[in-house]
Amino acid sequence: MASLVRAMRRRPVPLDFVFLIDEFTDIFKEIKRERVPPQFMKAWKAIIEKKYFASVLVGQDIMPEFKNQFPNEFGVTEDIRVTYLDDAAATTLIEKPIGKESFAGRAVTTVLELTAGSPYYTMMFCARLVDYMNTTRSVIVTEADIRAVEEQMLRGERRLEKDKFDNLLSAGDGKEDSGIDPDDTYRVCVEIACGSGKELWCPPHALRAIGEDRLEHLLTDLETREVVERKGDAYRLRVGLFKDWLMERRG
Repeated sequence: MASLVRAMRRRPVPLDFVFLIDEFTDIFKEIKRERVPPQFMKAWKAIIEKKYFASVLVGQDIMPEFKNQFPNEFGVTEDIRVTYLDDAAATTLIEKPIGKESFAGRAVTTVLELTAGSPYYTMMFCARLVDYMNTTRSVIVTEADIRAVEEQMLRGERRLEKDKFDNLLSAGDGKEDSGIDPDDTYRVCVEIACGSGKELWCPPHALRAIGEDRLEHLLTDLETREVVERKGDAYRLRVGLFKDWLMERRG
């Protein structure tokens, strides 16, 4: 590596390595399962300190726990949470591939309400929207069209299954990763969805599925991971599509 780095930096236009490492939290999971020794992280830090390359480590929401377990090894990293887009960026993601002129009325606003600016759900929804436009030969998209696409995602042969919302229900891949049972999180989210009503905010007295001793822990986790928003003692689910999907399954 040292020889390669020196050779790259002697080029007329110097080059550097940047390693993009996805699912880095899988290492933490394997350490917890005793399939990878904890000393791996010391070795990783030693490699980083050689400055052969820069690195971007991408992981699930259990990354804070990973860092807490190995604070020294992560001491040189900077945290950047990849979260929801703001309205302007999300609007660009919605409009640019199809064309701003293709959206009428509250069409874009309705997509924002359904996706909360999540890149994952925005791209998922817009892919379905393009299929819908091709099938119906639509040129202009209205709020009614957006609702028709959502209807297909909630019901019928192409309805969304639970796995499409795993990222909202768990910080990792299940209880073993985060210590929180995704089934408990699911029950709380169902009650928030059903208790929100027209005002969109669920009062605390509507949350009865989980004992009070565990409820606060679950709500804190959901708020930290930005699955829910909190206003006083009331909560609401950020992703409207997730809320409607829960209501459909409950119904």
